[in-house]
Amino acid sequence: MPLPDLAELDEGEYDRRLEQFEKTYWSDELVNGAMPICHEGCAMRILLALTGTQAGNLWEDRRSEYGGLRPVLLSDGSKARFGSWYLEWLDACLASAKS
Repeated sequence: MPLPDLAELDEGEYDRRLEQFEKTYWSDELVNGAMPICHEGCAMRILLALTGTQAGNLWEDRRSEYGGLRPVLLSDGSKARFGSWYLEWLDACLASAKS
């Protein structure tokens, strides 16, 4: 995303850079080969990568709040794969039901 100061210096250049940013940022190519498996509200999702070098890993799609795409991490800091993520979620649900 272009810096807001650029708009004051050169509005045309700011608009050009913003258009390029949005074209890239919202491109479907960023999430090709991934499938949404969980909706977290406000157009934020958890994606499961199905192809490529990240196949099996989960990603947070936070683009709706300009947070980008980032790997889902487990409580130990490792990258989440579907099974480990789901089991950790179930454990958290059971723990909260007991309290």
